[in-house]
Amino acid sequence: MGTSDYIDGIRAKDLTYPIMIGVDHFRRPFITIKYKFNKNEYGHITVFQRYTDNKKGWVKCNTKGPLMIHDGSSVFTKEDKDLFINNIIRLMCEKKIIVNEYWFNEHSTNAQQKIDCKLY
Repeated sequence: MGTSDYIDGIRAKDLTYPIMIGVDHFRRPFITIKYKFNKNEYGHITVFQRYTDNKKGWVKCNTKGPLMIHDGSSVFTKEDKDLFINNIIRLMCEKKIIVNEYWFNEHSTNAQQKIDCKLY
């Protein structure tokens, strides 16, 4: 737990499994994922319910790597949630994840690419 009362202190080294879920002391659920991409780079992300009384408001933090880093916003839209769930399934099935080109080039269009990633 960070100074903002958000779950911003979870790091990849804290995880004993590639995908971990939990509930913080405010009873907000979260999911943390660590993965490998580009053969030798490592990424991780934590996604959590932002407010106790709003089950639809989810955000991301501790983002390192291409999974859901398509823009600077931490807030998840419906499309972000759908993409995140799809990418979790893709990771578990050892398929490439879907990433907006923004991650590669801030001047790109809204096109998407597929990136080779593996849970680790």
